[in-house]
Amino acid sequence: MGDQCFVNICESLAAWEQRIVEATSQSRLVVVDCMARWCGPCKYMRPHFDNLSRRYPHVLFLRVDIDQLRSLAIDMDIQGFPTFIFIKNGREIERLLGANKEELQQKVALHAQQMNHYSHALTSHHALS
Repeated sequence: MGDQCFVNICESLAAWEQRIVEATSQSRLVVVDCMARWCGPCKYMRPHFDNLSRRYPHVLFLRVDIDQLRSLAIDMDIQGFPTFIFIKNGREIERLLGANKEELQQKVALHAQQMNHYSHALTSHHALS
């Protein structure tokens, strides 16, 4: 299991929409790697993104090849590669443009921790009801 990657590849709009709906219903943070196969910086960031998916299994990591899903790139206003988009409750909360491993790690850690606190608060509230 050590080398297993937890990144979900979205190759269709239907798969994308299904993943977002599932994550929203489970109150999971989603981190999206918007990339292109020909992009050098995207190739550089790929193993780091994959490692983050192993470190934060409660976060949903998605990879979207923008050349395959051009309409999604337009809808999400992708201006460059790689673009990492953070989604909470079905809405974008932040994005990071470029191949900055440290900044991506910091943002994933921050948002994952916030979602973890949020889900614990909900669980505690329901337990008290």
